[in-house]
Amino acid sequence: MTLEEEVALLRTEIQELREELAAAQERIAELERVWKGPPSFVKAKRSQDAQEKKPRRKRGAEAPKTLTPREREISTLIARGFSNMESGHELGISDETVKTHVSHILSKLGLPDRYELRVYALRQGLVDEKDLPVRVMSIPRASWPVRGI
Repeated sequence: MTLEEEVALLRTEIQELREELAAAQERIAELERVWKGPPSFVKAKRSQDAQEKKPRRKRGAEAPKTLTPREREISTLIARGFSNMESGHELGISDETVKTHVSHILSKLGLPDRYELRVYALRQGLVDEKDLPVRVMSIPRASWPVRGI
């Protein structure tokens, strides 16, 4: 092989390596774009689409009454007077997780607070009246508020 042929061969190899490097750099740039997430206009559009798909419910309107088994457990404990911390200890989960569940339950049922969740749980048979704490049982049944239930 002559010197000129070796130089030509080396130039060909260099060109192939440059093409491989360019392809690798392109791939790295693509991965960096994915890692950073979509552009802000895409995020905004997704957020707008999600808002449009959510059914808007006015306070007091009929709410879906389907709770998950865990939400039913937490509703029962709340109705029995347990705090978030006590409920979490009873179920083996953190009080922050209980707080999140309570928030979802209230939202799902259209209830404004834990008190009305207690009333709801009693009316739905999630908890028996004898299991309620004295401070809830002492409120006359006729005065129980009816808001969106």
